[in-house]
Amino acid sequence: MGSATGTRNLNEGEPVELHVCLQDKRSLQERKHDIFHSKYLFPVAFKVSGDATQVYVVGSMNKWGEAIPLERCEDSDGIYFQTTLYLPPGEYEYRYIVDGVEKISEHMKTASRFGQGVCNLYKVHPTALPEDEDDNHDAILHVRWLKNNQYNSFDLINDENTLEYVPSYADIGHCLRCEVLAYLNGQFASIVFDISAPIEPGLPKIEHLDLGGSCIEGDPLNLIYEYCGGTEGNSEIKWFRVLPTGEDIPIELEHPDGGYTPSSTDIGCRVKVEVVPIRDDWVAGKPLTKLSKTITAGVPTCKKLDVVGVFIQNEPLTVEADYAGGLEGTSRFQWYREAPDSSELHPVFVAIDGETSPTYVPTLADVRRRLSVDYTPVSDSGYVGETNRFITEEIRPAPPQLRRLGIVGKPEEAHVLSVEATYFGGYEGNHLVQWLRREDKDGIPARVKVGKLNSMTYTPNKRDIGHIIEIAFTPVRDDGKKGEPKMADTGAVIAPGIPSVISIQIHGDAMEGKMINVRAEYFGGTEGTSTIEWFRTTDMPNQVIPIESDPHDPKHHTCCAEDCYNRIKVVYTPVRNDGLVGAPRFAFSDIIAPNAPKVTHVHVEEKQLREGERVTGNFLYSGGHEGIHRHKWIRVYPTNKEEVITTYVGEVAEFVPTMDDVGCRLVYGIKPVRADGVEGDWVYSPPSSTAVIASRRRVAPASIRLPDTGIVGEVLTPQITGITYDESRSGFEWARLVGDRDVVVGWEQSYTPKEEDVGHYLRLTFHPIGYDGKVGQKMEQVVTTPIQASATTTLHKSPSGSPASLRISEGSNDAASNGQGGSPSKVDNRPRATNCYLEGEARQNFTLTARVHYVAGSGQPEGKSAWRWYILEENGMETLVPDCWSNKFNLTSVHVGRRIKFQYTPVSVDGVTGDSICVISHPVAAAAPEIHNLHLIGEAVEHHILRAECTFYGGQEGHSQFRWYRVEPMTGQRMEVESRRNMLDYKLTADDVGFIIEFEYFPITVDGLQGEPARYKTPQIQCGPPTIKEISLAADPFCMKEVRVTTSKYTGGAEGPHIFLWEKAVNPSGPWAIVESNSPTYMPTADDVTYLLRAKITPVRADGVKGNQVASPANLIEIEPTIVRQIIDLLLPGQTAFNVKDSAGTPWEIALNNEMFKIKRRRNPQDKYAEKVAEVFWSQEVLFALHMNNDAQFTIHYPHGGARQAQDFVVEKRVDRDMVALVFRVFHALAIPEIAREIVHPDFATQWQMGDLKRQYQQNRKDTQVKQKALMAMDGGFGSDPRVSYAPSNTLPSQMPVGSLEARQALIALKRGYHKHYRKHLQHLHHQSSPVSYQQQQPVAVSPSDGASNSSPTAMHNYNNIPQHRMQA
Repeated sequence: MGSATGTRNLNEGEPVELHVCLQDKRSLQERKHDIFHSKYLFPVAFKVSGDATQVYVVGSMNKWGEAIPLERCEDSDGIYFQTTLYLPPGEYEYRYIVDGVEKISEHMKTASRFGQGVCNLYKVHPTALPEDEDDNHDAILHVRWLKNNQYNSFDLINDENTLEYVPSYADIGHCLRCEVLAYLNGQFASIVFDISAPIEPGLPKIEHLDLGGSCIEGDPLNLIYEYCGGTEGNSEIKWFRVLPTGEDIPIELEHPDGGYTPSSTDIGCRVKVEVVPIRDDWVAGKPLTKLSKTITAGVPTCKKLDVVGVFIQNEPLTVEADYAGGLEGTSRFQWYREAPDSSELHPVFVAIDGETSPTYVPTLADVRRRLSVDYTPVSDSGYVGETNRFITEEIRPAPPQLRRLGIVGKPEEAHVLSVEATYFGGYEGNHLVQWLRREDKDGIPARVKVGKLNSMTYTPNKRDIGHIIEIAFTPVRDDGKKGEPKMADTGAVIAPGIPSVISIQIHGDAMEGKMINVRAEYFGGTEGTSTIEWFRTTDMPNQVIPIESDPHDPKHHTCCAEDCYNRIKVVYTPVRNDGLVGAPRFAFSDIIAPNAPKVTHVHVEEKQLREGERVTGNFLYSGGHEGIHRHKWIRVYPTNKEEVITTYVGEVAEFVPTMDDVGCRLVYGIKPVRADGVEGDWVYSPPSSTAVIASRRRVAPASIRLPDTGIVGEVLTPQITGITYDESRSGFEWARLVGDRDVVVGWEQSYTPKEEDVGHYLRLTFHPIGYDGKVGQKMEQVVTTPIQASATTTLHKSPSGSPASLRISEGSNDAASNGQGGSPSKVDNRPRATNCYLEGEARQNFTLTARVHYVAGSGQPEGKSAWRWYILEENGMETLVPDCWSNKFNLTSVHVGRRIKFQYTPVSVDGVTGDSICVISHPVAAAAPEIHNLHLIGEAVEHHILRAECTFYGGQEGHSQFRWYRVEPMTGQRMEVESRRNMLDYKLTADDVGFIIEFEYFPITVDGLQGEPARYKTPQIQCGPPTIKEISLAADPFCMKEVRVTTSKYTGGAEGPHIFLWEKAVNPSGPWAIVESNSPTYMPTADDVTYLLRAKITPVRADGVKGNQVASPANLIEIEPTIVRQIIDLLLPGQTAFNVKDSAGTPWEIALNNEMFKIKRRRNPQDKYAEKVAEVFWSQEVLFALHMNNDAQFTIHYPHGGARQAQDFVVEKRVDRDMVALVFRVFHALAIPEIAREIVHPDFATQWQMGDLKRQYQQNRKDTQVKQKALMAMDGGFGSDPRVSYAPSNTLPSQMPVGSLEARQALIALKRGYHKHYRKHLQHLHHQSSPVSYQQQQPVAVSPSDGASNSSPTAMHNYNNIPQHRMQA
């Protein structure tokens, strides 16, 4: 088998081809039988027919080199020369050399490409073989490549079995060897190979360049290339945007080898990358470029979403979104607020209505909540991408501030002034509000605190008049953060209020003869000379009678008889000192009760007593309204025998002596009767001073006579003889006789005929009445001839009788002649009354009018005739109505069911009295009850009381019915408030707000008669101001123990969320500092001990209206007894330690003793020993500060290394932090001499500071009495010289640093807790051993108790267990 041809020097990256020309030198028979098979080398038979000595073939198959001999063969066809060559596919030039002569066939004759002249051309075609064809033949040719190694041997290059091989970077410096192996019948037969020179680095070039990825905006294009040419240096990569116009726009990238992500700018363009290969020796190759397809728009996508801005209330936040997906259209934004029930594991967000823009300004509702924003990318073509969400950090409140502050309300006394403030900065807390009065003290401007601290309203009083009121307002956020204080004032001085009477009452016994007085509360500046008027009420509505009061003492009134059965009304008209008059106020007394009826000064009229002449009994009455008394006249004979002459009931105490009384003296007796029927005792007068003498008149037999003739216009006067009668009471009646009827024409004693009387007879009827009131027989006389006419006539019409009355003539005289032909009787010249009747209906509330005709007896006109009215009882008793002397009588409820009697006694002008005439009414009927002047007193405001007032008419009131209704303003629907049925007053509640209140009055008399109901409606009921009257703390406040505020009942409409505020102060006068807001509970911290604590509530109605703020009493914040015990237990050994952590969770230790404190750090919790970081001696520069925003964090400030250091620590809970703070501060206070000696006994302070107590405690810890001795020492130190007051001091030491001040307060609180709660448990020690005295200079040995500390020098306390100790205690 022939050898392969060699190759030239080779370079990396340049293909190396194996030129092979293999001659099969086997015999022809073998060649034909076993043909070698190969994918790359194919057999070619060269044959020359004919006989010759030597035949060769030469050509390009071996590069026109050595001639290849052909084998001489012979067969039946003759002699020929033939050989088989295995050649790769391709065109080969050749020609034969036969016995030294070149032979060229005319077939495929051509010129040589290699300059060898004319030759023939043969083309070798590859034969397609299956992949596993080589394995199926017994004769195969196998090609393989190898490269040398460091051991001068060759290593196979895997999978390189072709005639061509491209050297790689790994082949540089190595020689290549290519072998062709021949196998016959599966056995190696022969090999040909060639070895190259070492591979040299090739020129830098890019073998393959491509862009991976899709040509879509947003999808990255990855650069893919294969470098060849030695070690690659910093090949240069450039990216270009190829515009549709073909222009290349360079794209600047920070890392161009990392690929490129098309953006929206690339849409519609193509991206081109250019790579310039550069070897590490800076040799550069040719650049190669790759052009992508046209970039298309991607799906709208948000690559990055962020919210920029300050996460503080009212600071704008802006969404920054990295959009991809073509041109952005109207992308969608939606802001969300974290819900109250959200958590870290399960966050819940609620959409904020209307917030769909990329910018959002956090509001108050967002404070202390997180926000989230949803961004949905949308392309300009409307394609919508996936929604992305960004969650912000918690929104912090803005600093508290007041944007507007003012005082609203009229600057006038008693007018409420309110703070009008616009707050901003998180949730509103309990602001610090102080009202001030601006005034001058000794010519120096000053401000005086007024009103309630932190109240939003203030009502100016009398002291504020003439001064300006100011408000000092410090805004406070709900977390206690304070803003800049501001002030405002009223702008004008407080004016005095309108003079008015706030309340008025009448005090004293409402009884005849007793004194009553008026008490009124004045309002409206300085009171001047206010006026007081007294009045007496009457039965008539709205009618009062003025009462003259004492000008020197107008506030008092002594009740008299006229006041009985009436109420006394007092009217108080307020007058300010500048003369301004206010609205009067009045009050009524109870009904004035009378005294028992009685009479005094009873006596008989002092005059000569004469037969037939009236005698009067005189007396003075007292005891209420005078009724109709019982009278008695007694005859006293000369022998002093007494005989009752008459007893009667009547108004007039008169008696007319008769002939039987001549020579006797008279005694007058009276039994006083009050108007209500109550009777007094009989009282008698002394006998008259003179006896009755005989009358000088002689009375002829009774007769009456008229003139025989009567002429119109001439007076007819009767002549009456033979009878003694009372002219003022007797009656006369003139009648015209017309056929069978009489027409009354006059009622006086004399009568002047009129024209109507012409042709008619006139008759006079005389009704004699004696002076004793007895009625005599009537007498009648008729003019004997008819009346004759005259020149003038006068018509008289008789009035008709009233249906309400019955006319009665009292008495008649039968002795007078009235028959035909009889002689006329003697004419009586006394006045008389005729035709008496009553007009008007006999019904309650009506008026009866009496009509009577006066008839002159002797031509004398009427004088002072007597008009009297009587009330007739069913038993016949008559009661004179006092003070009623006219013809009018008003019927009231008192008269219902009774008859009214009217009696008229005519009296002429010359004093002549005629006979009385009377008329009796029908029983007075009750009127239908009526309600007049119904109204409600009180404001139509919630919580006020409405009271109904009216006047009842219609008899005596019985069980009238009252109803209260709520009326719906729009529909008018009524709903009865049954709980107030039959009540005259009604207290408005929150249920009445918005309704109209209607009061309905059903008048009912005692006999069950019901009248028409009266109604009265209020305006629409308004909400009262939100009010909570008082609040208090549910328990005494203790440090580390939650305290709750309790409130009284709320009023003022629907209850809303009230505003809570907790404040502390050094003393009650303030200033007060806010420590908590918007919570009904508060847990005092270590910073609060020895301060006063109070709670404030601003009641809030559901509609947001705020009421007046109310504050609880201030209570002193103390240390709970169990905590006092724990602190003392830690204090006695003189040293202790606490395990804490820093914010990163690293464990630390704080060790305390009487000299210093140490701060140590452990690298991890398992470390037994801690690394000391700081060792600080106690000084006033040390400060233990609690964090306001983290309940479990605190900071220790201390001087260290010439600078001031601060170290933050955290514990598990708030109570842990406060316990550490109290113990730290107590150690601090005892270590500072100035503080310790102020609070505890100086000797005890010295021993503690010097460490004597600590050493003795440690040395004697096994002594069973050591703790008792130590506690006794403590008791002596704390109790023997209690110079520090337990009450909060008015001021704190102003020059003391904050840390020392807080330590001082902690020690004071411990001492107070010790005395108040702990010392009583140690009293038995004082009985077992003598108390320790610190008056000696020698130190006292104090032994520690067993188990006070462990075996280490410093007692370690894992503070996480301290709350459990407290609970066990």
